[in-house]
Amino acid sequence: MQFYKVKASSETLNVVRNKNENNIPLTDNEAIDLLIVPDMTHNLDIRELLEMTSKLLRDAKIPDREFHCDLIDCQKKVMQRFLKKDERKEMENMLNLKAIDYGLEPNVTGFEEAVNLSYLDGKREGISEGIEDTAKNLIELGSSDEFIAKATKLDLKIIQQLRNE
Repeated sequence: MQFYKVKASSETLNVVRNKNENNIPLTDNEAIDLLIVPDMTHNLDIRELLEMTSKLLRDAKIPDREFHCDLIDCQKKVMQRFLKKDERKEMENMLNLKAIDYGLEPNVTGFEEAVNLSYLDGKREGISEGIEDTAKNLIELGSSDEFIAKATKLDLKIIQQLRNE
């Protein structure tokens, strides 16, 4: 049984940076390592690190275009773990340039994935206005607080505040 060697983030960044500068294709493992750099030991600000890994991934020479686009999608998901939606926007736009180069429409995802990503954004940024609007509509329709809580996942206290507005 062969065990996967855990690399330091600086080693992974240096390998990818060197290969990018010399126009050498990344191996699949090197490309995947780039995605997990934020989970490796490092002393960089997470935003700075994600910007660095996003640029390296965008500029990497990866022969399989579909795999490269899949990696870019994964990088966007990694960014969602650490950054709020407004903080990610610029980096996502930069990554979308590579998808456009491949003739793919950026940010096209399946319904289930879109729902999951929206949930993560909403949870990180607080209760979205859309959920509050839904709760207000349910209040106007005469729904019980318990029903609204189940439907929207809002706390009963928040529903009471909306009811009193």
